[in-house]
Amino acid sequence: MNLIDTFNAAKDAFNNRQWPTLEGILDDYVVLKLLKPTTAAVSGKSGVMAALIADATLDSPTFTPHQPIIPHHQDQTFGFVTGTAQWVDTNGSGTIHYDFVFLNVGGTNPPTWRLRSLWGSKD
Repeated sequence: MNLIDTFNAAKDAFNNRQWPTLEGILDDYVVLKLLKPTTAAVSGKSGVMAALIADATLDSPTFTPHQPIIPHHQDQTFGFVTGTAQWVDTNGSGTIHYDFVFLNVGGTNPPTWRLRSLWGSKD
């Protein structure tokens, strides 16, 4: 799966609460920077999954990236997807900035991308 397909699969799994699918896309050492100011970051696949499930249960968020979605590759080892998105949850809605870092854990034909870092900010 190419980088954008992997990004979209993660987005769709999050928005549709397909937790096993999302967990399969996360790297074991993933780091999540939460939008809530009470928690700076969560690391590790189990910690990130617990935080995402808890947030989804509490606030019912959805993440809709604005177009175009632009991937940035660096030597086929890391891939970056950055941009802005509409974030909607029970607390309201607004535009956020996001930066997702992917690690290629497979070869180059085809690459196997895993989410290594998820960063978002309302600022």
